Amino acid sequence: MRYIWHLFTTPSAYLHSWRGFAVNQAGHGAVGIVLASFIGWIALSVYALWEWAQYRFSHGKSLWRWNGPMQVGATISDCLYDWCFVATGVLAVMYDAWPIIGLQVALIGAGVAERRGR
Repeated sequence: MRYIWHLFTTPSAYLHSWRGFAVNQAGHGAVGIVLASFIGWIALSVYALWEWAQYRFSHGKSLWRWNGPMQVGATISDCLYDWCFVATGVLAVMYDAWPIIGLQVALIGAGVAERRGR
């Protein structure tokens, strides 16, 4: 439970870490797969509520790390990104359309390229 609270209170778009972004978004896809496996389409609403609450309660906060401050507050774009990756996981399960995971990989690749400056 403590780990879930940590995730809720420290959202990050990983703007300066391509590895962090890739792992984060792949994780959101996995969350969508797991949620849809248990609660079906309701997963989209449940996760939208999570993102709304995260934005509402952690918008604009920062965390001090050993190498300087890191922006961790939720932004609208980060919340939408996360929800969309969860949604692709849900779609893969609900429509039995596993090739949609290829779309996730392509989108993660685009985000990695952007963060690496390519």
